[in-house]
Amino acid sequence: MTTAIAPFTKFKNAIQTADVKKRFEAILADRAPSFMASLLSVVAGNDKLQACTTPSILTAAAKAAILNLPIEPSLGFAYIVPFKNEATFITGYKGLIQMALRTKQYEAINADAIYEGEEVVINRLTGNITINGTRTGDDVQGYFAYFKMKNGYEKFVYMTVDQVREHGKKYSKSYDFNSSAWKTDFGAMARKTVLRQLLTRWGLLSIEMQDDDAINLEAITNDPRLQTPDDVGVPDFGDTDVVEGEFANDIPIEVIEAVVNAGLSENAFSMQTTLALSNINTNGISEVIAWFRLYRGWRDTGLGAEEAAEKANAGEKP
Repeated sequence: MTTAIAPFTKFKNAIQTADVKKRFEAILADRAPSFMASLLSVVAGNDKLQACTTPSILTAAAKAAILNLPIEPSLGFAYIVPFKNEATFITGYKGLIQMALRTKQYEAINADAIYEGEEVVINRLTGNITINGTRTGDDVQGYFAYFKMKNGYEKFVYMTVDQVREHGKKYSKSYDFNSSAWKTDFGAMARKTVLRQLLTRWGLLSIEMQDDDAINLEAITNDPRLQTPDDVGVPDFGDTDVVEGEFANDIPIEVIEAVVNAGLSENAFSMQTTLALSNINTNGISEVIAWFRLYRGWRDTGLGAEEAAEKANAGEKP
């Protein structure tokens, strides 16, 4: 009689293999053991995460490792979140702030709510934002994020409550779940949303601590390790003997291979993460290839992942 291996035991056995350890050591060097111990703790404390495929958990963890962010949920820097049987990496509010502060180029970073009685006035010529009026109640009208760099460059993003809500519905798989942070702490998710839009489009983010010398913006922007926090290249854990899983969304393997072989995505898991933003039939090779070409074209113009996906979904050419 064969005894079934418990999900956590199976995962624990997988990350203790030499192959998996080697891949995390390539990212973290001597910090790999402590990170993997933290990963074990996170998975052990979450039954839903234990039900996820091992490759998806390792891929999500690798993204956090590349960005040099701790994954302990209570710290708020990064999260490995279960969705059905797949784990997803999510950058936390503190994680975005941390990657910005590492550059040592910011004089101020802030994100907050706009309440009733307050009015946001935008100067379309200069791009400056002014908050007029006086708060008269607790009803929130919208959320803003703002930064000013040491060289004087300023930028802001403002979204109404309805715009934030629509953004969450469109891009968050767990938006409608009762346990989702969108339901339990909408304000925190809204602040993170506007901050993310701001920093990933116009700000500087860094994987590692920087010295006090001036930072080359072009070098950072083109660093293949650092694009947007959810679009980093990660090791493919799907080819190890001890880590067996299935591809998310039942995407045919020939479609995945076509996209990767065409150089439109680094690996299968990165490809699927990006494709989750599309509204196309993922079974058609030509349709997926065409979508990725549009998406990559828009990314090359400087658009963030979500905005580039919107353009590709609309069939717009860069």
